[in-house]
Amino acid sequence: AIHLFGGMGLALIDAGWVVYRLPGWPFVRGILYGCAVFVVAQLTFMPLVGAGVFSRGDLPLLVGSLAGHIVYGGLVGLIYGRRAALAAPKSV
Repeated sequence: AIHLFGGMGLALIDAGWVVYRLPGWPFVRGILYGCAVFVVAQLTFMPLVGAGVFSRGDLPLLVGSLAGHIVYGGLVGLIYGRRAALAAPKSV
């Protein structure tokens, strides 16, 4: 449940703020955002649940988490980047 609601909240932050401020294509912006979420989660959430900063160096856990955040960010970037492009004012 935490991942579901946290992911939805982070997607809304991406859609309302990040998508307009990062450079590049929507997919690339999403990946950058996903990487940022990964770093913040490793520095804040993981220590709170007792896993330590950067999961105490557990490489398989880190790689899996980073991969998941990259996929999440890429998908969010594609979905919201397309919506932002469609909503942008068209220049004549």
